[in-house]
Amino acid sequence: MLITSIDLGTTNVKVALIKFYEDSRVEVIKSLSQRVNPVQPEVNSYEHDPRDIEKHIKTLVKGCVGGVHPDAIVLTSYLFGLLLVDEEMNYLSNIITWMDERPYEVLNEVLPYSKELYFRTGCPPLHIYGLPKIIWFKRRLGSEFRRVKYLMDSKAFLMNFLTGEYVTDLSTASGTYQLLNLRTLKWDDLGLTIAGVDEGSLPGLHEGYYVGTLRRGLKEELGFNDDIPVVLGLFDGASMIYGATGGLSGLGVVNLGSSAMIRAVTSEATVDPSPLMTFQTYYFIDKTWLGGGAINNAGVV
Repeated sequence: MLITSIDLGTTNVKVALIKFYEDSRVEVIKSLSQRVNPVQPEVNSYEHDPRDIEKHIKTLVKGCVGGVHPDAIVLTSYLFGLLLVDEEMNYLSNIITWMDERPYEVLNEVLPYSKELYFRTGCPPLHIYGLPKIIWFKRRLGSEFRRVKYLMDSKAFLMNFLTGEYVTDLSTASGTYQLLNLRTLKWDDLGLTIAGVDEGSLPGLHEGYYVGTLRRGLKEELGFNDDIPVVLGLFDGASMIYGATGGLSGLGVVNLGSSAMIRAVTSEATVDPSPLMTFQTYYFIDKTWLGGGAINNAGVV
């Protein structure tokens, strides 16, 4: 089986062609990456232009796959990204990434609800999440915000670009928005009320193994003749953890990269019972969750 993997990272977009053998061996046939140059229109900003990412993906897939017809495309991407889109799916903003500090300006509007939100969503009061980003955008745009129809995370952006579907996986939604209820696995009514948005503006929710189909125009542009399934996948850290644990609960994973992370796979949605809210809990896959946390510089360790 041949799989094309697309990974949207904060620093690079990566595409790999991977062969899976019947004896469980895995071979990376070819991999390419392209740096994503940040857009920084003002102090403390860190954005990604979605049009640049689309160009990078098309270039990398052509260069990596090179006429080979993969059996499927599998996606993974970073958490915490937010992109504003209008009713015709035109981009109204760049993707505001987790490195963008500006939403900290409105974090005080979330703090009064922080404990209840944490219990519901597993997300402590941090400015990196989608909820403060939505509030910040509303304050910044004023009446212009009414043009916004959809609020996309990075995975929803990839799926819409590749398949035309407005969907995201539960793990990315859980870790990005501060709006997904950990237990019902639906958009949380308290979070929606605080954000002042309707769940219709948010993507449809699916497990990571949900499959769409590469849209026809893009299929032809990339040189493919037959339909190609596009697997929704998990967020980047969850993908790495699934590879290391096979999704089994009771196992923990430490990763030291440009950031540092420790997370454990659990069979229950467990949050910190103390007022400190010291760790995050995100949904993983198949009724398992990821508890733990991260720091933005592994060198601190």
